[in-house]
Amino acid sequence: MALIGPQASLQPYCNREGFNVVSDRGNVWPKARIGIIGNERDECYFCDSRIGFGTGGHPDNSATCGNENSDAVVASIKAMGYILVQ
Repeated sequence: MALIGPQASLQPYCNREGFNVVSDRGNVWPKARIGIIGNERDECYFCDSRIGFGTGGHPDNSATCGNENSDAVVASIKAMGYILVQ
């Protein structure tokens, strides 16, 4: 979140992180190739926030890199990121 900036936010629960993370509800809801998904409840079924690379799903499927959060304060931060592989 520090790389996105001070306006970045992620809901406090669930917090699945790593490679190819998806919510329990499936591909319609948040997913990330590399990143973290979060929820306002202590379960991973209706996740609605994400941060990372290769993201998609609810609430905005067009933001493929950055931060999306449909919390009380809606954060939609599109970013450009690089993954360097050696």
